[in-house]
This record gives sequence, C-alpha cells and structure tokens, in this order.
Amino acid sequence: MIVRIELNQLENRNNYYFYNDILFTGEAYDHRDNRLYQVYEITDGIITGSRDYGFLEAEGMIKVDYDLLVSGDFDYEMNDIPYTYHDKPFTGLCYEYSFGFVKVEHLCIDGWIVKSVGYVPDGTGRIRRYEEKHIDITETTGDRVGNREWSLEWENNTYKRIES
Repeated sequence: MIVRIELNQLENRNNYYFYNDILFTGEAYDHRDNRLYQVYEITDGIITGSRDYGFLEAEGMIKVDYDLLVSGDFDYEMNDIPYTYHDKPFTGLCYEYSFGFVKVEHLCIDGWIVKSVGYVPDGTGRIRRYEEKHIDITETTGDRVGNREWSLEWENNTYKRIES
C-alpha cells in the first residue's frame, strides 16, 4: 500500500524529501490554488516520476480539493447527496485530506460520487485501512452501492496481516 501525503508536509533538504527526518517513499500530492497540480512518486527521498492524477485515473478531468464542493439536499431516489462546483453539477476528481495525508479520493459524474477510495493512516503515514465505494448511477433497483474494505496490520514496518 502506497503512502499518499500532501507535498507541503515533506521537508526538502538538498532535493531529498523527508517526513519526520526519514527519507520518504510514497506519493506526494502537490496542490496549487486548491487544484491538484501534480502527483510525485518519491523513492528513498528522490522524485522518481510524476503524473497529473491520483489513484483514480481520469485523464483530462478537473481535480479539486473536496472542500470546494457544495453539497445539495439528500436525494431519496439516488439514496445519496449531489455535489456542485461553481453552481454546476460536479464532474471530476476531488481529494480530502486529514493532517496532511490523503484521506479520500472521489470520482464524481454529474454531481454524484460514483467511486471513492479511502485511506486511514495510522499516524506514521502507513495505511491502517483501505476502502473502496462504487455507485452505479444507472441502477434503478436500489442496489447502487458496492463497498469493500481492507484492514492492514503492521509489524516492524512490514505487513503482518491484511484482512478483507
């Protein structure tokens, strides 16, 4: 499981990136003006690659901070809450953060969150829980949501157990 963190949470020392005085390995999300600018792949403190999206790969879509979205009233037919961005139903990717770590990535289509990937860090940057949520906005039988969750247990910086 890859650690995902906001770039400004890392310390840059002579082009080596550190988190809590340890060379960082994972992905660093670089936001500018509340939009995702770049995702840097970092190995042992050195940037080894980059791309312009996060885990959910949606080329060409707008990528914004979740806090910029406006939630509407609960829709009982869809059994969910619609979201807008600049007064229009939002289509794109949005990112939620908790203490500098990426908490959730959402893919929205026409205001509906159709896919979410959630990460629960353990305070050290390691992922304690990984969740996926899929919604089929074309489904009319009420079976719109599919959720999966994995719990990760660590020992000495290595996986000890993964439970689904």
